[in-house]
Amino acid sequence: MQEFSKVNNKKRITSYEHLNKKYDLNFSDYNFGFDWEVFKDFVGDSYARYFTTNSFFKFVSAGRGTNKTWNHLAEKLFFACNFTDASSNILRRYANTHEDTTFGDKINVCNYLYDKYGIDIGPDNENGIVWPKNVKEGGEIVFPSGVRIAFAGYANGNKIMGKVGKGSGIISAWTDEMIHAEEKEILTDKELDKRYNNLRVSMFRSKSLKISYEK
Repeated sequence: MQEFSKVNNKKRITSYEHLNKKYDLNFSDYNFGFDWEVFKDFVGDSYARYFTTNSFFKFVSAGRGTNKTWNHLAEKLFFACNFTDASSNILRRYANTHEDTTFGDKINVCNYLYDKYGIDIGPDNENGIVWPKNVKEGGEIVFPSGVRIAFAGYANGNKIMGKVGKGSGIISAWTDEMIHAEEKEILTDKELDKRYNNLRVSMFRSKSLKISYEK
């Protein structure tokens, strides 16, 4: 695989300034040490390209052990640490399933960041980042800048429709385990494409929502 810095020279994102120009974001006064180089080292070159693709929707089809969940959670943390208008929504079908999945993995990601890079942004941090005690009914991680990472369920649309960043723009909404296969369900390529397309046209739409679409 080619080095990230040598790929797509005209469109690649290599610095805070380039990232800010792409998303028109405002920098935080302090990023807790979670800078671009740390983020790129954490997710790797392939995911660095994936996360900075200039498109609206993005789907990830990957098996277990591919770090897709950790990398997506790290992306939300990176934006929250570095920008004052980069809130995120993390969605699962039911809010009460976050506890043992995305929320638990978010804690694991923070523990890894602390152990490897000395970045203190987990539940017991001393940097003023407020974590919810649990997310059985949803919840938010609130950063000193006002940026929030919200955990919600989409089964009850009334709880997420019109959701705002509370003083901060929402840069991304990520749905974990978007497609659940029924028992013994086997989809043809055509059926799978149809399901993806149905999801694509029914997702969040906003001028400020920076979600990309890639199959």
